[in-house]
Amino acid sequence: MFTVPEVLFAGAGGHVSALAGLLVFMLVPVVAIFAVAQKAAGFGADGNPLKWMAPALAGLGGAALLIPFDWPASIAGRIWLGAMVGSVVLAGAAAVWMHRLLQGVGLVRAAAVVFGATGLIAAAFCWVDWTAVPGWTWSAVAAEAGRCAGIEIPTLLLTVWLLREMPPVGFSARLLLVPLVTILESYLMTRSALSWTTVLGVVLMAGGGAGLVMAKDDTPRNLI
Repeated sequence: MFTVPEVLFAGAGGHVSALAGLLVFMLVPVVAIFAVAQKAAGFGADGNPLKWMAPALAGLGGAALLIPFDWPASIAGRIWLGAMVGSVVLAGAAAVWMHRLLQGVGLVRAAAVVFGATGLIAAAFCWVDWTAVPGWTWSAVAAEAGRCAGIEIPTLLLTVWLLREMPPVGFSARLLLVPLVTILESYLMTRSALSWTTVLGVVLMAGGGAGLVMAKDDTPRNLI
């Protein structure tokens, strides 16, 4: 869910634009809704998870209005783009699966397993986006350790906790809301003029993200 898309998106650098990759990754809520709907139907659960498709598609449409998409010109770029879409499908399905697996598991234990495995996979493919490590001083090491302790570790713990406590569809809403905040910040900083398409895109992303956050878990707990 975390590492395979990261590896593929890093490998696609130079072939697929970063903005196109961001737009592709916003397909995760749509995939998660299909995965939840499939499980709900297979286990006879009440409710209709496909009702959350409307806010997901609204958010995706709003993102398409705000984020330019350039179709890769080369064959290699199109292959990388297809691989990126495949990784997004895996990520959306994994969000549903991991939500079930994490039920009843302690936060620290779950974080150790999830990010230990993620770290091993990332290390195995670090050559994809390798950057030479510069010479470090003790002050640089202390600053990096402080950043990890104050930012990275709390962020990872919060991510695992949210993945365990929130329904997968609601958890995937962050893929709409985080870029939305970034886009709004850029307009505030640059004081750019707002066109009607920009306003419509912001409204659709905000409404779609808020709608997904309200999603309830329509599948039973004992799916594994």
